[in-house]
Amino acid sequence: MSNHGDRIRDFFDRAASRYRNDPDSATNRYFSERLYLAIDLASPGRNDRILDVGCGTGLLYHQLCDPVRLDVGPGRFEAPKNYLGIDLSPGMLAKSNIPTSQQKEISVANYHAKTEASIRFDLIFALGLTTYLSTKELDAFHAILSARIAPGGQAVISYTHKMSYDFQFRDWLNRRLGSWFPADSSLGRDFSVLATTPEQIADILPEQLSIQKVEWLSPVFPGFSLLPTGFKTFLTKRDTDNRWRGDFILLITRR
Repeated sequence: MSNHGDRIRDFFDRAASRYRNDPDSATNRYFSERLYLAIDLASPGRNDRILDVGCGTGLLYHQLCDPVRLDVGPGRFEAPKNYLGIDLSPGMLAKSNIPTSQQKEISVANYHAKTEASIRFDLIFALGLTTYLSTKELDAFHAILSARIAPGGQAVISYTHKMSYDFQFRDWLNRRLGSWFPADSSLGRDFSVLATTPEQIADILPEQLSIQKVEWLSPVFPGFSLLPTGFKTFLTKRDTDNRWRGDFILLITRR
């Protein structure tokens, strides 16, 4: 694993203790919006072969479970049988509810290198992953998408928006005041993060992949949530450059 990959793994191992599996908690509100939007875009079917890259504590897995409880005991759900979650952080996986048979501690590059080329997926999710890749790793990730998505299959990928006020402000704080913040926080991290735009992604995607839809996430700029609802609506409706949006999600199809 690269030095960058080591730092990312260590960062999430440290952060794992404060992660929760409840996407509707107040601290996870932004992540829950991203999660629900991704599922709506993909509309996964019960028999779809699903790869969850950077599965973390298993928020996506939990949401993919059938909400109808079975007669096998309280709190049990019917789980997707063709799901696989991979993550390079053992600390995050240890907090997940993903069955051990459906999770794997490995980076996406190593998974691709060590798995039979014939294994394909109908759906690939990567929510929050690309932010923590290097530019070289991002190119490799897109190549892996092209190789691992079955023809006609889809990927739902989130990216950090390079032009957003949120990214620019947090990046400024990290570069100038990062040592003041905990090492397991986004502001105290000891590595750079990757931010981009939909246009840049369209330019670098392998030719087998095409963008079908772009969705923007709600603002996460510090203090924005405290503003009156009417003022927030006013800002976002006039945000033609999406600078008040922190992330965007792409629905990508393989030809």
